[in-house]
Amino acid sequence: MASQPYIARADIIAVYGEKKIAHLTDADVARSEQMIARASESVGEWIDASLRGRYVLPLKNVPGVVRDIALALVFLELHQHEPSAQVTTKAAEAKERLRTIARGSVVLDLPRIKAQESDGGGCSVAPSRAPVFTPARLRGYVS
Repeated sequence: MASQPYIARADIIAVYGEKKIAHLTDADVARSEQMIARASESVGEWIDASLRGRYVLPLKNVPGVVRDIALALVFLELHQHEPSAQVTTKAAEAKERLRTIARGSVVLDLPRIKAQESDGGGCSVAPSRAPVFTPARLRGYVS
């Protein structure tokens, strides 16, 4: 299943500029567009996986914080050579923000998934056997 795009090529160009993206991707405009689309889809899948189970997907309105996370991660993926420490740090911070959203430490103003009521199915408890290591059986082995 394809994820929704959280950012578009225009978003990346608006922040970083056409020259910077062309330099990063070592490609012409057509190839650069393909690379942006591939990176955007990959990042979108990670974001969807992080939000799934907590928020209704696809998101009708993408919050700015999610857009910023996607922008930082796509920019990192576009690097064909070693990214700078600043780019790596910004991407690590974006991943941590995504984790805090996934854990529920940060709550987005979005429609949430309602908790499903469980009938207890899918989990069973088996009675345990009599304990093997009892004080009486260990007498003489343990002081």
